[in-house]
Amino acid sequence: MERPARQSRSATARPASRMRRLLAGMMLIGLLWLPVVVAEPARPTKPVLAPFEAEYALFKDDIEVGIAERRLVALPEGRWRYESLAHATGFIALLVPDHIRETSTFRLHRRQLRPLEYRYDKTGGSEEEHYDVVFDWRGDETRYAHNGETFPLPGDAADLLGFQIDLMLRLRRGRKYVNFTLALKDGLQEYAFRRKGRETWPLSDGTLELLRIEQIPNERPERFTLWVAPSLDYLPVRIERRKNGKLTAFELRRYNGRLIERAEDEEEEEEP
Repeated sequence: MERPARQSRSATARPASRMRRLLAGMMLIGLLWLPVVVAEPARPTKPVLAPFEAEYALFKDDIEVGIAERRLVALPEGRWRYESLAHATGFIALLVPDHIRETSTFRLHRRQLRPLEYRYDKTGGSEEEHYDVVFDWRGDETRYAHNGETFPLPGDAADLLGFQIDLMLRLRRGRKYVNFTLALKDGLQEYAFRRKGRETWPLSDGTLELLRIEQIPNERPERFTLWVAPSLDYLPVRIERRKNGKLTAFELRRYNGRLIERAEDEEEEEEP
């Protein structure tokens, strides 16, 4: 009986050699790919808040009477300050020389705004006015420094200036209904706002898409309406306050140096 032919050592080594070369090539490809995967930069995440500067024109019953300069500033230890300085301009400044400064200090807690202090100072005129509200989250109370009154601190507390930043954050998260307990000069009052549709404003250099935000009526006489711009992180572009038939309005004119100018409606020419 014939024995099967013995394969040569070189013949049996060829498949193993090819396999080793294949594995080596795969490892080389993996090593070349690995740095690319590791070195791929992470996508930058948008910050919850970013500093900005804005200038608003101030209107009384559709007559421009002054300006308000506002800016958001980052402070140490995770705190923020939103401040506003308003004063009359032109001939009105001779009649009403008042300067009104508002300051709201707050921090973010779980991506939500927590007010810490609000100051209101009116100077320059015949009658000055000052008041200070402290939000004590450890003591769970709202303190009015000008009259010594204290109130329980609700979880949705906000001040008259800082609530605008809080509104921006909530709208950015897709909220259609927003409520606050505002610390007014004479105490706390619940306010609720809701989205009421979209509008497009013509500008001198294009258009600006806006959301209209209306206050749901409560027992107080004033009513607020705001127009916010999603392209500007939901910054209020116009704020209206109506009380007893009187209108006070702020309208954005500059944002971080950019001029925001509404285009005037063109009048139709009559044919002769």
